[in-house]
Amino acid sequence: MRFACHGECPKHRFTRTPEGEWGLNYLRAGYKLFFNQIDPYMIDPYMQFMASELRRYRPPADVMHLFQRAI
Repeated sequence: MRFACHGECPKHRFTRTPEGEWGLNYLRAGYKLFFNQIDPYMIDPYMQFMASELRRYRPPADVMHLFQRAI
């Protein structure tokens, strides 16, 4: 799941790994479940769009407009 979250925000890394090491992202289990259930080719255009928006210093939430047109 690292391809999607890159370790996620440090503020979310406050649980322990199974080995007892601090710094595990508490959202990891949810990310793992989600990304194992979806087809990555289905969401790739949306992820690419959000990355493009971030590079242009625009809100990635603008993807919702793109998503609404796809429904």
